[in-house]
Amino acid sequence: MIGNPLAKVGEASAVVIAILAVMIAVVPNPDKRVERKPPPIRQPQLINEDLHTKTEVLITGGGPVGMITALLLAKQNISSVVIERRFRHGGAPAAHQLNFRSNEILQRDAQVSRDLLRKGATPMNEYRWVKMATSLASPPLAKLDHVGNLNKTIESGITWAEYLNIPQDMTERAILQAVEAEPLVDLRFGHSFANHVEDESGVTTTVALDSGISRWGYHVRSRYIIDATGSKGVIRRRVNMTMSGERGVMNVINLHVRMDLTDVVPEAKDNFRDGGALMTWTFAPDVGGAVAIHHNMSSHSSVQIQHFPSIVSASEFTDNGARIIRSLIGRDDVPFEIEAVDTWRMDCQIADKYRGGSHGKTILVGDSAHRFPPTGGLGLNTGVADAHNLAWKMGMVIRGEASEDLLDSYGIERRHVAQSNSAVSLDNFHRMEHPVSVLGLDKKGAEMLAYLNYLLWPIPKGWRQGASHFIRKQVVSAATSAASADDANGERIRKQIQEAMDLQISHFNSIGLDLGFHYNFPDMGVVPDTCDESSEACEHPNKGWHLGKGIDGDAIKKQMPEWTYTYFPVTIPGSRLPHANLKNSPVNAVGANNERWKSSTHALLAYNRFTLITGEGGEAWIKAAKAIQDSGIKMKAFLINEEEEAWTKVRQVEANGCVVIRPDGHVAMRSMEMVADPAGFLETGLRHVLKLDHSTH
Repeated sequence: MIGNPLAKVGEASAVVIAILAVMIAVVPNPDKRVERKPPPIRQPQLINEDLHTKTEVLITGGGPVGMITALLLAKQNISSVVIERRFRHGGAPAAHQLNFRSNEILQRDAQVSRDLLRKGATPMNEYRWVKMATSLASPPLAKLDHVGNLNKTIESGITWAEYLNIPQDMTERAILQAVEAEPLVDLRFGHSFANHVEDESGVTTTVALDSGISRWGYHVRSRYIIDATGSKGVIRRRVNMTMSGERGVMNVINLHVRMDLTDVVPEAKDNFRDGGALMTWTFAPDVGGAVAIHHNMSSHSSVQIQHFPSIVSASEFTDNGARIIRSLIGRDDVPFEIEAVDTWRMDCQIADKYRGGSHGKTILVGDSAHRFPPTGGLGLNTGVADAHNLAWKMGMVIRGEASEDLLDSYGIERRHVAQSNSAVSLDNFHRMEHPVSVLGLDKKGAEMLAYLNYLLWPIPKGWRQGASHFIRKQVVSAATSAASADDANGERIRKQIQEAMDLQISHFNSIGLDLGFHYNFPDMGVVPDTCDESSEACEHPNKGWHLGKGIDGDAIKKQMPEWTYTYFPVTIPGSRLPHANLKNSPVNAVGANNERWKSSTHALLAYNRFTLITGEGGEAWIKAAKAIQDSGIKMKAFLINEEEEAWTKVRQVEANGCVVIRPDGHVAMRSMEMVADPAGFLETGLRHVLKLDHSTH
């Protein structure tokens, strides 16, 4: 590790930093004390009765998760109205990763065009590396092979889907096309939530026109209202649904930059022969620490810089944006345009419950229910899985096929997943400090430098900026010069940085979280196994979820959590049905993207019914499933013979046993072998899954 770079700056700077250190110790950070108040109710003064609308579900928020929820409800033949305050989609990119599970959901169940998603995504060869460098143009101090890990997942054959590095605005465009083609979804731009009132039979919501600018509004009558307003959680705060967790983990300045880096970054030579970069951690002297996320190396990148809003005004980043980007690039001859500058606060919080309101008609989904650090790209992907879990349950409740208590299982199941993902996201965030600390430029040092503006507040703004810029430049230069030096010490430092980078694998490869999460806890919508938990078939190999014990919060901080980037296909209740390619599929898969999954076991599934899979000697299960279908629980059964080795390797039950899968592709229940009363076994189990053996909420 490098010695303290401040010692090389000079005694005067060291004294200043020492004073700042004392200030940090005694002056509390006000960022963590600020409580956001709910926005004032914007009640339209005039109601247009001609616009009065009735629908099954009202979704507030037309971002990716809101639109996906609407699409999945439509697959249940449930109508919805989606109101979106913005007048159109677009804006600066936020999330930029669609993991394997999200692509399974979007392409198979929501029928979002794979071609459009791929068109908006970065080619894989352009985002191979995650690297750390003094600037974008400089050789890397260390790097991690992101795509190499993805290829291992693809080659393992555990999914038919793909991972996409795609800006959120491009994801929205692809989803929007599917929404516009769906007659059961009514998407209304420029319409915003004003207030709502619940009663026993549903919700009456007042909607404001023209994003609340107009005095006019109208009413929507629905069975349920879904809050998909993102981290604002507009309805969540209205009904006082509380959140728990850490607020103000960090504040960030985002600079969204249009620039072509194909002739700048070393990896771009020979048409990215060695692969481009997904992300670059830079330590340019004029900037300090920054993370550049490359949505496309030939066009757009987002630059994130830690911000201390109680000390440094966001305007100082705006005023000095050009200097910051030039320093980040490491060259003065590269044209660029700063398209937007925004600020956001990184939180790590989860709603204490996902269903609320005076009569339980308000449901949270996506970022309104959970806020994670972006380290790991789990926010949007968790929201997609939220929608996937919720929509089939809501559809069955509305159609009278399930008890309303089934909606409570949505919150129980998904909140547990959110707890896991938030813990990993926060761990990833803190783990990023390891390679930085090798340089001696840890988070505390950044805060010390930021406090320089506070110390020098009597000095005119221009002078203050110049003084803080000078000291920051000296500190960062001292650290990075040693790490870049072509000598034994520089080589030693780079080796330490690489060792720290290698520990970031759980940040950039989370296949265990993508596919390994499962629902096998009390009050969830599955029937737990009755077999001996010590048997191999019942022992869950995805360690983070073993026997429902969840995460050891202390252990996760001590070692790299291997279960986040390893996945084992199992049919334990609550798990995602394993993908297995069938030589002779018993169904003719249909859909815009069916070429990807038509031979998969996933082709047997449908989002509006249960599925039963059995094997040779399991004919009685087929007959029992038909009886269940006739009783009003939608189900279809398939018999897969022993020649299908890909399936027999992962099914974990005997040939004459069965696996029952929910509409969302997770195993509802299974029998290790044939039972005396197959129909009774299925009826009892499915009534438990659908909460028909419970009292109504």
